[in-house]
Amino acid sequence: MNLIERLSITNYTFSNLPIEAKKAIIQFRMREEESLGEDLIEIAIERKIITNLDASRICEQLSEALKELDDNPVLWGEALRIVENIFSMFDHGEYAFSYLNIAVSELIEHVSSFDEYCDFEQFHQSYIKDLPADRHHPEHDMWSVFLQDFDDEDPIYDGNHRFHCAVRDGREKISVILF
Repeated sequence: MNLIERLSITNYTFSNLPIEAKKAIIQFRMREEESLGEDLIEIAIERKIITNLDASRICEQLSEALKELDDNPVLWGEALRIVENIFSMFDHGEYAFSYLNIAVSELIEHVSSFDEYCDFEQFHQSYIKDLPADRHHPEHDMWSVFLQDFDDEDPIYDGNHRFHCAVRDGREKISVILF
């Protein structure tokens, strides 16, 4: 069974994911794409789980927490609490995530299976030459990498810097989420 097949059969609710996966989801899906939080709140309104007034308050709290994360990392706790509450409005498992903690070598093998990246070492060296030398992701706070299965050209949807830093730094493990 390949990596994507193994990922596809995992099923985690947001609250059951480890912190590095939660932070990756919040950063990518809620801050960069700005879609997941708003989509979930809109569904909660449509289902009459919350009122428009509640939704407005939640959106405002989420927006404030997300906006301040770069300046004040302590606010991660507040952002995580708000997002946990949003996901808790839905049935257990309705919004599930495919997540695995795997060997970095397995992700290298997966990436190398794509034609453009078959010479992984050359690809990796080319990629890291553009990374700032001081760019690191601490092992205790290494966010998950998003993989995707809808594009035959790019295996990593978000998290190339994290992946290449993990390879460069000789990490043994990395967590992945199927987008």
